[in-house]
Amino acid sequence: MSDDEKPKDLPTKSKDAAAQALAQAAAYDGLFAPRPFDLGNGAMLLIPPPPENLIIPGDENLEAYEALQFEIKSYDRKPKTIIPPQEIKDRHGHLITTLPAQEQDGDLIWPHQKTDPETGEVKRMPSYTIRLVKAVLGEEAYGRLAKAGKSASDIETVWGKWRLEIAAWRTTDSKSGSGDMDLAAVPEADSQ
Repeated sequence: MSDDEKPKDLPTKSKDAAAQALAQAAAYDGLFAPRPFDLGNGAMLLIPPPPENLIIPGDENLEAYEALQFEIKSYDRKPKTIIPPQEIKDRHGHLITTLPAQEQDGDLIWPHQKTDPETGEVKRMPSYTIRLVKAVLGEEAYGRLAKAGKSASDIETVWGKWRLEIAAWRTTDSKSGSGDMDLAAVPEADSQ
C-alpha cells in the first residue's frame, strides 16, 4: 500500500489513540472496553472489541489486521450479481428518477481460496479466523491462548456475541447514528 493510499490521520491524533480509547472505555465500563477471557488456572486474556470497530491496540497489530484485509481482497469470489435499474416514484406513482443498474461483487468463496491466473491452480488459503485473531491479539497473546487449549474460534464466539450487543446499542441509542430520533417541526415562518 503506497503512502497515498493509506488513510490520513490528523496531526493532533495521538500515536496511542487506540490504547487511549480502550483505557477510557474500560474506565467507564463502556461497551467497547476490553473483556476478560478465561484461559483457565486463573489466567486471563483481555480481548479488544471486534476488529471492524478499529479499536486495535498496538501499531503492529493494526498493521497486521489491515494487511490481512488488503490480502483478502484478492481471494476468489462467487460470481458478481447484477442489480437491475430501479425506478423511484413519489407517493402518487410519478417517476422521480431511475437508479442505474449496479454490479455487486460476489461473496468470498469459503473456505477461502485463490486461483493462480497463469496455471489455473486453486490453492486453499490459511484460516482467516486464526490469522484475524493473531493479527488483533498479537502473536504473544495468541500463543497464550493456544497454550491454554483455547482456539481462535473461542475468540470469534466472544466477538460474535459482542457484535450483537453493539447492533442492539446502535438501534436504541439516538447518539449512535441509527437510533430513534425525534425531530422538532420547523416553524412555518422559518421553512420558506
